[in-house]
Amino acid sequence: VTGVQTCALPIYQAQYDGFTGEETVFGGTGLERDAGNEVTLSCTLTLAEGTAQVLFQSGDHPPEVLCDTAGSHSATLSLPSGGNYIIVQAENATGSIQLTVE
Repeated sequence: VTGVQTCALPIYQAQYDGFTGEETVFGGTGLERDAGNEVTLSCTLTLAEGTAQVLFQSGDHPPEVLCDTAGSHSATLSLPSGGNYIIVQAENATGSIQLTVE
C-alpha cells in the first residue's frame, strides 16, 4: 500500500499504487460481543488498473467476496463466535478503497 492509509474505526481508507498482496483491515475473535453479532459493511472500490476484492473470512468457512474490482457494495454480516475478518486482496491495483463497518 502506498499513499494515504487511514484506519480510524469504523472507517478504513487507502490509496493503492501497483499494490499486490493481502491485508487484513478489520477483524478479531470473540465469543461474546457487547454490540451484538451483526455488522453492516459498506465498501467503495475505485480502480484505474489491476484487480482487487474485499473478502469476509469467518472461521474455517470459505471466504465470501463482498466487493470486487470496482463498484460499491453494502451487506449485513452475521458474526459467529470465533475469528471474523475483512480482508483486501489485490493484484497490481492502482486506485482507492473505502470501507465502513458499523
